[in-house]
Amino acid sequence: MAQAILAKTGSPVGRSVYISVKAMERGKLLFEEALGAESLELPDNWRPVGTVRAVGSGELLDPSGTRTIRLRGRIKGELENECAIGLEPIRRKFDNEFDLFYYPEELIAEDGEYALTSEDADVGFYEGDGLFLEDAAVEQIVLWLPMRPECEDAERTGSCPHTKAAPEQQTEADAEDPRWNALRGFKLN
Repeated sequence: MAQAILAKTGSPVGRSVYISVKAMERGKLLFEEALGAESLELPDNWRPVGTVRAVGSGELLDPSGTRTIRLRGRIKGELENECAIGLEPIRRKFDNEFDLFYYPEELIAEDGEYALTSEDADVGFYEGDGLFLEDAAVEQIVLWLPMRPECEDAERTGSCPHTKAAPEQQTEADAEDPRWNALRGFKLN
């Protein structure tokens, strides 16, 4: 049975656990990491509320061949942003599992291309001797986030109750706006 190695943060300031191929040659690597705002670079103004917890394991598949890294575990936390419609604060909780495979970048460096199939949806590439856990976590979180940050009402109905006027009211207001009078009589043949 492979020995388990507990991953320690021995990386540059602000960086999380480094998932090293060399460390996994000795056995499965276990990790339990609290990722804060300083280590998570999230897009579109998303920011963590407290810490994001990543718990799981990394193992080296085919140690003498492709040297594929398999990361499995769970990421749990809460993020905040502003609703894109009403600009009110919103929060999104997540508690999701992941099962990812990372191949050495050299596999695609020769041809510059790597054909992906639907089975490769959870595949990535690593450069050098491994990858940082935070990079894998951010990649997964971004996939779980909505395309546009909206409050739950806006996601459900397309209308945000925090805007000054609902879309139906805006349409009526535009119809009564005297600036549109010149165009009301205009007709195309």
